[in-house]
Amino acid sequence: GTWPRRRRRPERSTNLEGLYAGSAGAAIIMAKMHSQELVPLLYAGSPLLQLKLAKQLADWLVRHPAEAAPLLAGLPLLHQAAAELNRQMEALQLGHTCAACAAKSYGGCCSAYMAANADTPLMVLNILLGVELEMQDHAEDACCFLGATGCLFIAKPIFCLNYYCSHLRESIARDDMRNLEKLAAKVLGLQSVWEEQLLAFLRSSQIPFSS
Repeated sequence: GTWPRRRRRPERSTNLEGLYAGSAGAAIIMAKMHSQELVPLLYAGSPLLQLKLAKQLADWLVRHPAEAAPLLAGLPLLHQAAAELNRQMEALQLGHTCAACAAKSYGGCCSAYMAANADTPLMVLNILLGVELEMQDHAEDACCFLGATGCLFIAKPIFCLNYYCSHLRESIARDDMRNLEKLAAKVLGLQSVWEEQLLAFLRSSQIPFSS
């Protein structure tokens, strides 16, 4: 099948690290911004800064269910599809296999570089899906969102579901791999639609996040 393509990210027009500076920390950002102004920040900054912003945005959406209704309405279907995919991945022991590979000196596919693929919209989605998302303290070579049993995300980055190394392809039966790819394509399609809805909501909303 055809995999969803990652759109070109908005040019970084704001110094995100600068906005986080000061004793008030990340809470300053959304207290001073209308929703449209958040869009350039969703794909900027380090994973830690994006996680802080994601937690604020997810919290706002939960506290304003009427305004966020279109976004919240799509969560059950997405959670169901992602959970089905994760069950298949667990049955094939992909989490254990990939975590063990990432623990090696070269970091495997789940390297620190891959954390950059986990942008703010994806983090917001995972938080809304019930994931207790926190940076993991381990070797710098590994992805900071990789736990002891595998990836923390239930809704994963595109690359992480789009790529299967030769070791996995050789160890997974053809029918299982075909089913895995089919489930992944469904989840990625739903994630892409949800992200577009989030961006449209933020661009069209006039609501200040200080409320």
